Amino acid sequence: MTSEQDYYTIKSEERVSHAVHKSRFIASMAPRSDIKSVREYIEKVKTDFPDATHHAYAYRLLDENSTSEKFYDANEPAGTAGRPMLAVLQANNLHNVVVVASRYYGGIKLGHGGLTRAYRLCAALALEQADCIKKEPMVRYIFTISYEQLGDLKHLLTVNKIDPGNIVYDENIMVDTVFPLKREKEIIKGFQSLTRGSGNYRKA
Repeated sequence: MTSEQDYYTIKSEERVSHAVHKSRFIASMAPRSDIKSVREYIEKVKTDFPDATHHAYAYRLLDENSTSEKFYDANEPAGTAGRPMLAVLQANNLHNVVVVASRYYGGIKLGHGGLTRAYRLCAALALEQADCIKKEPMVRYIFTISYEQLGDLKHLLTVNKIDPGNIVYDENIMVDTVFPLKREKEIIKGFQSLTRGSGNYRKA
């Protein structure tokens, strides 16, 4: 996925469980937008189920440049736990989502294929229960202009259906605004044109 494409995330945390040959799997899925909150959520789930045998996880995050994703198999055979859950997130174009599968071992070995199916089902069941929402990548800029240029900048943003956002009046004027990432090049080009190179801008 390129950073300008629309993507999907989930509205709220979901939790669902299922059993496979006496092993109990609990899937916890939540919307999270940065690695710090992802790690905190994983630790929270571990605290919720402290006696679980395994806590496998997968997540996908979207920043302005690319997708960041990771999975962890939690000492299950390589590729049988976190990886199939990540595959579910990828297949559904989900970003800013973390899923944790807590397993209580039931005494019967499931084998490579059985584990892969069980963990994939964890993510699929949680997603089936979740309310998915479509999102558009956004970018934030701070424009610095003279008082005389404010009208032109407001016009540029308004015709592009962009809220001017927060405006700070000082020696110069600072306009702090957010707009779709896919419009970035044309907005910057329009800004440079209206200020004839005299205005400043920076990505926040």
